[in-house]
Amino acid sequence: MGIKESSELHNLKERIHKKKYVIEKLKKEFDDLSGRIHKNKEQQFDRLNKLRLNVEDRMNQLEKNMETHYSQVVEKLSSNSNQLNFLEQTTEDNIKEIENTKLESEVNLLYLLKRLDTIQKSDEEKIQCLEKNTNAMLFQFIPENVIENVDAMVHVLDTQQASSKSQQGSNMVQQSQLHIHAEENQPIKHTRKFNADESCIFYGCSFIDENNVITIKEKISYNQYTLNEIETL
Repeated sequence: MGIKESSELHNLKERIHKKKYVIEKLKKEFDDLSGRIHKNKEQQFDRLNKLRLNVEDRMNQLEKNMETHYSQVVEKLSSNSNQLNFLEQTTEDNIKEIENTKLESEVNLLYLLKRLDTIQKSDEEKIQCLEKNTNAMLFQFIPENVIENVDAMVHVLDTQQASSKSQQGSNMVQQSQLHIHAEENQPIKHTRKFNADESCIFYGCSFIDENNVITIKEKISYNQYTLNEIETL
């Protein structure tokens, strides 16, 4: 039997034709993928622009809110300072009055004591309110770690993008392998039979006939071969 009639040549031809089919199919898939990539790119950049505009709007609104907030804080602090100055002045007056009094009448002293005590209690309450207002003032409108949080968010997006690229490459390789595997698993439409004589030499080969595989496993004496049939692939 010549090379032209050999199963090796027949199988090689079929493999070459299958490879051509797979290449053409992959080219079409690559063209489709190119179109999807272009469309996805436009969608992602559109989403990025919307995100940028949204962030800019939020930042502008935040800037206005901060300006309003600090204006109110400054105004409140100015009002508290005026009240504190007034309390300071009345306190100085009360000190002078109680230390320099020369009243000898018990009635007058009692009257002075009650009056200054009432003023003192009122001033103490006002001072407590001023202390609470001062402690409640918010000086740090934006947290210190806000930049780190934004960087972390961008890092997550970068990581997802890198992972997506790696996954796409892996999928393309797997897709190519699966297509070739699927094609090679298709049954051969034409089977060939031949009888081996003493001039034939076999090196571990098999012949597929529907769901049966006939494999030449070993050479025995008298130039004969043992044929083993394995049921169902």
